[in-house]
Amino acid sequence: MASNNVASLNTLTSLRFVFAFFVFLSHLTLVEFPEGKGLNLPAVFSEGFIGVSFFFILSGFILTHVYREQFSNSAEMKSVKSFLTKRFARIYPLYLLTMVLSIPLYATNFVDDPLRYAGIFGFDMAMLQSIIPIEIVYFSFNSPGWSISTEFFFYFIFPFFLPLVLKVNLRNALLVIAFVLLAYFSLVAIFPSNLHHSQLYISPIFRVLDFFIGIILYLLRSYILPFDRTDKLIQIMQPLSILMLALFIIFHSQVDYVYRYASYYWLPMSFVILSFSFDSGVLGRILAGRVFVYFGEISFGFYLFHWLVIKYLNLASYSNSLSVNIALVFGITCVLSIVSYELYEKRCRRMINEIFSVKKSLES
Repeated sequence: MASNNVASLNTLTSLRFVFAFFVFLSHLTLVEFPEGKGLNLPAVFSEGFIGVSFFFILSGFILTHVYREQFSNSAEMKSVKSFLTKRFARIYPLYLLTMVLSIPLYATNFVDDPLRYAGIFGFDMAMLQSIIPIEIVYFSFNSPGWSISTEFFFYFIFPFFLPLVLKVNLRNALLVIAFVLLAYFSLVAIFPSNLHHSQLYISPIFRVLDFFIGIILYLLRSYILPFDRTDKLIQIMQPLSILMLALFIIFHSQVDYVYRYASYYWLPMSFVILSFSFDSGVLGRILAGRVFVYFGEISFGFYLFHWLVIKYLNLASYSNSLSVNIALVFGITCVLSIVSYELYEKRCRRMINEIFSVKKSLES
């Protein structure tokens, strides 16, 4: 078990699956019975927003943990290329596979309007769909892929953005944070309602705030570590963070969608990530277990496969049992995620990194 001063972040890896599961729950409303009726699921399942917020904030947190030293002063082009190659090798092979697997679902669209859908597919292949404020573009093909498009935007700016953040002193940092939050909530107040979803939820220009929060959160963590009795502090923080998130979910209906798209969950999600960035504490040690960590490792596949599984099973016959339907979708998604992780993602990642490593050695 890692000590508190060295973040193994196993608990956060495990939590990836938990929050991918929240997104999965929100999409179960798409499941159809043979007669075409949707499943009557509790309204709370609509809060898949929390899963997206978790992943965007966590991304800033993890990347700062891994690359803080490398990009502490400046972003050299060789380092940036290496960073982007590793991120590309991590996400693109599975992203590409799930996009290709989604094509049969759009067969009639290609027949009816081939140029439009060929263009949309091109945006998807280039991971650019989230910058286009049109629903048939950003929710096209494998719909959850929009968040990968937004995430890759974060990767491009991160090597240049992090050195700037690290050079700002605490006083100026607080002023910048206050200004950014004021500007954000002012824009939300005056933003046209027809653009709320495409911009405040989808667009990387706005969602970069989630990513920025993750960076600041990791730097905040470094202030907690030197304190004595950190273990006791974590013992209290972890259950409190879960309680806070649960309360936010319970009372979500009292808050307008425009805030639930992102900002409403910033505080509880940050508290969860900060609390569980330590492997100490009863809950932390449980989540750091091998089985939970493995499910966290396959969570990327679970996230990208589940929507396709739902859509393809909708074309087949379903049981009239809610539990059977959910079990089918969940089980098939888990199997696909494990097979993909072991036989496809690992190999593609290794191959891409080796190819670029060979190129790098030839150029030097």
